Amino acid sequence: MTSGRFRLNLRRLCQGRSLARRLSVHMPWLRNVTRWRPLRCLVFVVSACWASFASAASAPDVPFTNTASVFFEASGTQLQRSSSATLIGDPLPNNPPTGLVETQFVVPENDDGVPLGLLEVIDLDPDDVHTLTITDPRFVINGDNLSIAPGVSFNFETTTLVTLPVTVTDAAGAQIVVPVDVVILDVNETPFNLAIGQTTVPPNTPGIPVGLLTVND
Repeated sequence: MTSGRFRLNLRRLCQGRSLARRLSVHMPWLRNVTRWRPLRCLVFVVSACWASFASAASAPDVPFTNTASVFFEASGTQLQRSSSATLIGDPLPNNPPTGLVETQFVVPENDDGVPLGLLEVIDLDPDDVHTLTITDPRFVINGDNLSIAPGVSFNFETTTLVTLPVTVTDAAGAQIVVPVDVVILDVNETPFNLAIGQTTVPPNTPGIPVGLLTVND
């Protein structure tokens, strides 16, 4: 809360019209008084004149009321005039998002449609709302959760790393693109498709090679 106060001691005899003209500098509402003919011949003894005002600090975008009052004494009569106005605090400037807390996730190969983790935005505005978007159809974002799309999996033997651009947009439209790495982990898989090169051998030929065994892993 801030306040101010000033005091003006005239302590002299003056005509009402002249007094009203002097006071109207600080009190515009008195300007109409000088137009009243009966007051032109009145004589006032002004002993004191002062004004007070107060203003309260307000949070951004929050209405608050300022009040100003004027007090003066003329010919032994105390007069007062007050006025107030409701204002709205200036909004704070928008701070754009600066990044993501986590920019790397890992997933085992062959896992279909599994969640990867939370995309938490770094922003100096704690109450800001953000929209996260991607263009790679192999991934999906639900709110701020990143997942592999249903029916999609990765094979470590062909893909070990995917870099996914994530666009972060705040409520004011400020954007930043953050690269997010998805690391594919190798998994020990069960061998399959065991086969032999040939299935027949000549009779009565001990020790003859049968053929080559092959297996997929």
